Amino acid sequence: MTSRHENPVGLEGWPMRRRDAAASGSDGSSIIPPLEKVWEFQARKKIEFFGDKFDKSALAVAYSTIFFGSKDKQLYAVDALTGQSCWTFQMEKDVATTPIVSDGIVYVASKNKHLYALDAKTSEIRWQHSIGHDISATPTMGHGLVFFGSGDKHIYALDAQTGQQQWAFNNDTKGHISPIIAEGKVLAIGKGQTLLALNARNGELVWEQKVKVFSNPVVVGDVIILRTDAGGLEAVSLKEGTQLLKMTKNGTRDINVNKGMLFVTWMFEPKGVYGYNVTRTKPDRSWPGMLLSWDLAYRVDRGDISTPAVGGDFAFMSWLNSKWLFGINVAKVMNRWGIQLDVSLKAPPVISNGMLYVACDKGKVLAFKGSSDPHTIRTLEPRPDKHYVAPEPTYLAVLPHGTILWPQQCCLCEGPATETEKISLTEGDTRLELPGVNYCALCKQKVSKRFGRGEKPGVTIVKVKPPVLAFRSENYWVKFMEANRLR
Repeated sequence: MTSRHENPVGLEGWPMRRRDAAASGSDGSSIIPPLEKVWEFQARKKIEFFGDKFDKSALAVAYSTIFFGSKDKQLYAVDALTGQSCWTFQMEKDVATTPIVSDGIVYVASKNKHLYALDAKTSEIRWQHSIGHDISATPTMGHGLVFFGSGDKHIYALDAQTGQQQWAFNNDTKGHISPIIAEGKVLAIGKGQTLLALNARNGELVWEQKVKVFSNPVVVGDVIILRTDAGGLEAVSLKEGTQLLKMTKNGTRDINVNKGMLFVTWMFEPKGVYGYNVTRTKPDRSWPGMLLSWDLAYRVDRGDISTPAVGGDFAFMSWLNSKWLFGINVAKVMNRWGIQLDVSLKAPPVISNGMLYVACDKGKVLAFKGSSDPHTIRTLEPRPDKHYVAPEPTYLAVLPHGTILWPQQCCLCEGPATETEKISLTEGDTRLELPGVNYCALCKQKVSKRFGRGEKPGVTIVKVKPPVLAFRSENYWVKFMEANRLR
């Protein structure tokens, strides 16, 4: 153990995996893109990531300090403002969970089957506890207790200050998720991947829901939203455990909630990130199903997008196993900013104290802050000073019913329109045809070349039900959206 300098310890914390029961990964502080890198920190070895394939977690941010584990068997504490090392704590074996932080204490498990409680300011050991079995998922702190699942098929609660066991519940399974605390209940997994709600104070079973849970649920008010087998999405009552409705049959992957938006990553075409404003309707059977009334926020042709963290008006996500970090405007649900880094991203970003942090490959943690430029674009607006045309159809529009209006200029260069092009797509027995996509003569010639030598079209149909268009020119897409009053 080495100590380099001390940070002031305040009242804020990071008591659960991705901070809270909504898996927000954010304290809600505002960040305005474009972002600029403030610092980077290099650990001795790769960072440890925990969670499922697409929604891994690594970082906890509290008391102006970032905490994470590395494959060098050390827990790191890094100053969140400067990127300087505060202290490192050497473990006997590898770090087994993402750290959590509350009331001035960092809790983290090791593969030596111990749960450690360390002083967040100095790294001094407050206590350590072993039940003789592996701790299989990131613990959770609430109600003065620390909760975690174990390889001996039990859920445990320890006193957060002393490490003394308060209760244990036999859930008859070794497959655990990180427990979630909401309204005095501990949400955990039971035999057969069923969802359990335990009384946080005494460990008694409150209710059990037989639906199979395949990733960490999230809580929206008094509703639990969870992913089931085959990627189904369901809503369950937090109070009684009753099923409210099936929101999708399949295809969803990761979920989280932030600033009233439910975000879902979707595995099928059009693949990408969807958002739904949960304040539109009451959490009952009037909620939408099958993503038909959801906003398609960002589309990808390949790869996987992480769950987002929201800072003010923007949600920020990693393109996993690539070098892209990007943001969307939450109010407009539109792609607005992106940056290519020099290292691959392995986990979702997190936000705290007006800064964004992301854990990367090769043991790097990067920190960003929002631009101080007062002219930074915050809303969906044409950008006459910066005409950008993506190499692939990128910017998306979900079409309304009825006639649509095309801006009277070329959909690629925005010059005078002299030609039109019909676009079409067939899905099953349904065919969608749209005439009137405008081009200038030169751009029409470029996209009309065959055998793969021509450019991609300026506008394509990517989905029939509901109708979704993709545009290459950002400015043309903005004008299309405004002309049709889609935002």
